[in-house]
Amino acid sequence: MASPSQSLPKLFELPEELFQMILAEVTDASDYLHLAATCKPMWNKLDPLYQCILLNAAVIREQAKSVRRIRNEYGTILSWYLMKRKPDYLVRPVVNRYLEVFPEAVYGSRKLGLQALWYPAMECDHLGAFQMAIELGTTPPLEVQGRECLILARSWNCINIILWLMEQGVDAKIDLGLEDL
Repeated sequence: MASPSQSLPKLFELPEELFQMILAEVTDASDYLHLAATCKPMWNKLDPLYQCILLNAAVIREQAKSVRRIRNEYGTILSWYLMKRKPDYLVRPVVNRYLEVFPEAVYGSRKLGLQALWYPAMECDHLGAFQMAIELGTTPPLEVQGRECLILARSWNCINIILWLMEQGVDAKIDLGLEDL
């Protein structure tokens, strides 16, 4: 055992082969994130968002193989960002990373039980993510799907999205029962 005056080797200072062997044993995104967050050099050495998305994708793909699986209960890191109402400047890099690593989480996949970005964005009334979804084409253009989006936004009380859709020219009188206005 090392004495208190002796310095133990730091995990991120191990030879690369040994370091990679240790990382290969980390199979949970939460564990990987906690490992990366232990110190700034570790965070800088690892790409925690990339690796967590890879681990997240592996879990979701594994769940998709289950015969009993009805709906993906695990969710994505992106869904967590939306539920926690993280600001757009934090959501956009996550969306971009998912597009690189696991695009099914943005565009949706029936096989994996994932919904396209616009759906969880609307579910959480996250206007920035909803606008990103439209930019990325994960939903038909507002000219085609605007009324349906407005009806769904109304049923979920998505005030930010309702107001934005109305600003974009989606006819609210018919869809929201405001004919008398």
